[in-house]
Amino acid sequence: MGHGHLEVKNQKETLEESSVDENDGLSAELRRAIGMLSRGSEAQLAYLRELGVGDLADELALEFHDAFMVAKEQRSGSISVDAMAALEDLDARLARLSEDSDDAWRSASLRTSVAWADLRKAAANALRLLEVHAPGVQ
Repeated sequence: MGHGHLEVKNQKETLEESSVDENDGLSAELRRAIGMLSRGSEAQLAYLRELGVGDLADELALEFHDAFMVAKEQRSGSISVDAMAALEDLDARLARLSEDSDDAWRSASLRTSVAWADLRKAAANALRLLEVHAPGVQ
């Protein structure tokens, strides 16, 4: 097993033990994963290379899905209905990418696919909804 796989494994173990933001009940990992999904393709590819997974964009989906499942378990009503709907939509979009083809997870698709462009917009929307509906935010 290569060094990059160890880093990803360690990151996933850390994700499972994710801390919850005391202000709104959401994990920092969930916000980071959504933020990475909303970034441009070059930033996403640089992040994937940093993780040691090359251009395998499915790691972005795995990170989001793992963090989302943890947040759903820990949420305690801290995620608004609108924000939860946006997160569920994001999760479903990622699942559809998996069903479409393995090529959806490659750099060329990340750069040029309409599905990835739409996914980035959906991720940015989810982040906005999480911020708008965070406790204490007017």
